[in-house]
Amino acid sequence: MSELNAVPIAIAGAGATGLTLALCLAKMGHAVTLIGKPDVRVTGRAVSMFEGTKRLLKNISAWELLEAHTAPLATLRIIDDTGSLFRAPPASFQARELGLEAFGSNIENWKLVKILSEAAKASPMIHFIEDHVQSYDFKTDYVEIHLENGGELRSKLVVAADGFKSAAREAGQIALKQWTYPQTALTALLTHALPHNDISTEFHTRQGPFTTVAMAPSHTAPHRSSLVWMMQPDRAQQLARLTPEALAREI
Repeated sequence: MSELNAVPIAIAGAGATGLTLALCLAKMGHAVTLIGKPDVRVTGRAVSMFEGTKRLLKNISAWELLEAHTAPLATLRIIDDTGSLFRAPPASFQARELGLEAFGSNIENWKLVKILSEAAKASPMIHFIEDHVQSYDFKTDYVEIHLENGGELRSKLVVAADGFKSAAREAGQIALKQWTYPQTALTALLTHALPHNDISTEFHTRQGPFTTVAMAPSHTAPHRSSLVWMMQPDRAQQLARLTPEALAREI
């Protein structure tokens, strides 16, 4: 393999998975080339990081950067909102019953990606190329990676961390089983007058879960939650067209 533009490890995808892997490999002393454009658009999507994830992030010195932007998941509350004649009573599961301060920590997706990408850019072991891969060409003992900006890389190892519709996985002819559900998730960030008390609440409805996830405060809103609302696709499209005020009334 020519040494021109040769890299030992190439990671396709600069989401949370690709960024975390790059930081882990860098921690182990491996030089990594990370290819992707971090998506830091502010959306309603959030993620709960549990103990295993937090241990991993601590090992790569990323948790100390993230912790101030998280909210603890101290209580998970389940409410039967199916309208059934024999409904189950509300149930609350508290982390302290297991001797834990919290089951995990919640953070907005865009903030997680932003902080991890800043850490990756600061690492001397990571070459961060903010571009997309146009195509792959698999040779006998290496892969040619053609970038949208016209650049070309060659690597003996390519990691497909480029999401659900992974071009790297498809180019590598890695088989995939897929199925769909007749549901769409509507997500939003909510501000509210009363505190959430580190409680995430899941209403079970006939259309799917309606879940509020406790979020950390912002500079302008002391009480915030992330909403994940499962429903029929046509209903989700209808709600997505509403003004924030009208959507708040529906919520």
